[in-house]
Amino acid sequence: MGMNIPWVLETAEPYFSMMNRGEKLYEGRAPDVASKPTNTEMGKNYKLMSQFDSIRIQLVNESYKRVLTVPQLFFTAFNVTRFDSIEDALRRINFKKLMPNVKSGADVLQKYFSFPGYQERVRKSGFVVVELKKAFP
Repeated sequence: MGMNIPWVLETAEPYFSMMNRGEKLYEGRAPDVASKPTNTEMGKNYKLMSQFDSIRIQLVNESYKRVLTVPQLFFTAFNVTRFDSIEDALRRINFKKLMPNVKSGADVLQKYFSFPGYQERVRKSGFVVVELKKAFP
């Protein structure tokens, strides 16, 4: 998208630590097409994400509140792929790349659909998978 405004992806444990250790380098998101960019971050319309965009990973707690005492992680979007559904994504991308700690694609679906409003957002707007590269190895 350019403009040097980063995407901020809010991520809970254990995924934040997996990303920090380099064990999880693919992130899947359901776009919120009503979300608008601000002066400091791009919002949540991930359909606008492009290769080489800046991404900050922000730790959130179990109430989805940002944990500001933990430094953010910095990545670059190496590859961005849009899918019609999570099932479509799982046909092309090994589920372990999205969630290294689960046992099956069904577990991936169950986890994503446990997020508030996610199933409806995927149905309306599809699913975006970004391959991450650490900005500062």
